[in-house]
Order: sequence, then C-alpha cells, then structure tokens
Amino acid sequence: MITACLASLATAPFTAQHFGNVTPWGVIANIVAVPLTGLVIMPTGVVLAISLTAGLEAFTGYFMAIPIGWLVGLAAFFAELPGAGLLVRPPGFVVLALLVSSVFAMWLLRWPFAVLGGVSPAYSAGFYGCMRKTRWASYWGCPATNPWF
Repeated sequence: MITACLASLATAPFTAQHFGNVTPWGVIANIVAVPLTGLVIMPTGVVLAISLTAGLEAFTGYFMAIPIGWLVGLAAFFAELPGAGLLVRPPGFVVLALLVSSVFAMWLLRWPFAVLGGVSPAYSAGFYGCMRKTRWASYWGCPATNPWF
C-alpha cells in the first residue's frame, strides 16, 4: 500500500503536466489491480504462451479473457466514482525540472545532505503556486498557452 501511494505521488506531477488531470482513486484501484494482474493474469499469460506451441490457445485464451474482463470492469468502476479525474493546471516544465533535479540530488547526496534536497520539492510546489498567483506570472511567461510554465 505504501508503494502504491509513493508511485502515485511520484507520477502525479507528470500526469498533471501531460494529461491535465490527476486520479485520487488510482491508489486504491492499483491496490486491487496489481495483485490481480500479478497473481492471475500474468501466470495465465505464461500458460497461454506455452499453449500456443500445442495449438490450445483458444482454450487457454478463454481463461485469460475472464480476469482481463475483471480488470477492465475494475477500471470502469473506479473511473465512474465521483472525483475520479480531477482537472488541474499543468505545473510546467520548469517546476518538473526543479522537482526531478531535487529528487536526483536527494538520491545522489543521501544522508545528511538529503535533508536539504527535501526542501527543494517544497520549493518547486511553492514556485508553482507563486507563479500562478502573482503579477510575476506574466513576466515569466506563465499563461496557460505557454508549455514551459
């Protein structure tokens, strides 16, 4: 569960940048979908690949289609929940570059200097907020049509 939360937090800025929305239900959906995929769908896919050599793909393909249908139904269920796709303004490439460089600095410097790198993601978020709400936004070229901000 912690891994799903961390993965969602790590990819949220990139999802917001490229698609303009974030999915808060994605963490819970992944907690259900990943075990289904890893424990049922992938082994069935291996059996399907082996059965291709014996000509039994129609039989095993049917059994693989059932859990894939469950996965599609699960995705449809979570997509229809209220707040499934929240529209957000893209953070901009400058903010993403600050965020990625700060995470890289935290990994590179490790402890004790990683604490200083932990300030940078907060700085990136603050920079994004300030650039959107101040008069400096137009100075730095922050209109919604500019992909850099």
